[in-house]
Amino acid sequence: MSKAKRPLRDVIADLAADAELTPLGYIESRIHAGADLSSIAREIGYSREAVSVWVNSTDEGKAMLASARVESAHAYVDEAYDLLKNCSPDREEVALVKEKVALLLWKAARANRTEFGSEMKTSVNVLIDNNRAGFLDALRVRIVRPDAPPQLTAGDIEDAQIEPE
Repeated sequence: MSKAKRPLRDVIADLAADAELTPLGYIESRIHAGADLSSIAREIGYSREAVSVWVNSTDEGKAMLASARVESAHAYVDEAYDLLKNCSPDREEVALVKEKVALLLWKAARANRTEFGSEMKTSVNVLIDNNRAGFLDALRVRIVRPDAPPQLTAGDIEDAQIEPE
């Protein structure tokens, strides 16, 4: 006979009470510290999906999660700095730390695009070879409908004669 799990909200409430926080406050403090929902779920013995569903079940939880993720970017940058600061000059460790730092900075950029994200740059290049340049010239031709009134130019107006009535 398998032992039934305690309800998720009770497990989180107990952890939160030990830290003198609300259940959502506990999750928020863990995310601020750089934890993600997957690591929190592993620590308490639940799936990431179960924790995510519980947190996102209320508007307050959704808002807290979004805010905490933005703030977690600072923890990622701090962790990246600590890795660099404590890295030995060993070639293999340098390569490993470089990849870890790149991942942490990527996570920081995604969590807080305002402070750590790079601006997206869009570039559009239009290349036209000489054989197709005539096509664009054809588009520039003004189409005049036969029933449209004639268009007067400045020269036509200067040459106009006013006849007395």
